[in-house]
Amino acid sequence: MGILKKAAAVAEPFTVPSLESVSTEYARLVEQRTALSAEDTALREESERLYQTIRTMPVPKIPVAVAEKLGDAVEDSKSKLTARYREIERERAVIDAALTELRRRIDEAKGHASFTVCEMVKPEFAKRVTAICEALKAVHAARMDYVQLIDALNAEDVQWTRLGSVGLGFLGDHIDGHIQRVIREAVREGNYNGRD
Repeated sequence: MGILKKAAAVAEPFTVPSLESVSTEYARLVEQRTALSAEDTALREESERLYQTIRTMPVPKIPVAVAEKLGDAVEDSKSKLTARYREIERERAVIDAALTELRRRIDEAKGHASFTVCEMVKPEFAKRVTAICEALKAVHAARMDYVQLIDALNAEDVQWTRLGSVGLGFLGDHIDGHIQRVIREAVREGNYNGRD
């Protein structure tokens, strides 16, 4: 059903540099976030295993401290596991706070890196916007020729609808519509030097 099949690219391929490639600070922060996230995942998995183990351990008949006072042999693995579980939860809370701070730092570094990428890409961006504007100007010229023909047919009172019609309402008004707006915005943003 492809009336507009994918056309061959007119512009040369362009590779946008990654944020990591233009900012060592951004790359370092992202790497640090990855490492902390991996550490948190490992701790969470250990915490879940410990929790399940502790939950399924039998409750001692008498408290461990009482058994020790009586000189009974005591296997106190539950206390050790519980202590480790609490230690992991404290470590995870610190990692969570560190990840929150890292997100803030990454957002800040991303802004600086994005600015650098935009400056590098700006000429190519303007080139592509210019191509769009030139194509839109050609569409506008063709539309004006069409409008002129329709006006001439109407002036002669010709019942021309049997010829069919082209629905151009999506372009907006033919005098000050979407084409003109797009071109004005491109000029205002410095991406096109033509006139609408």
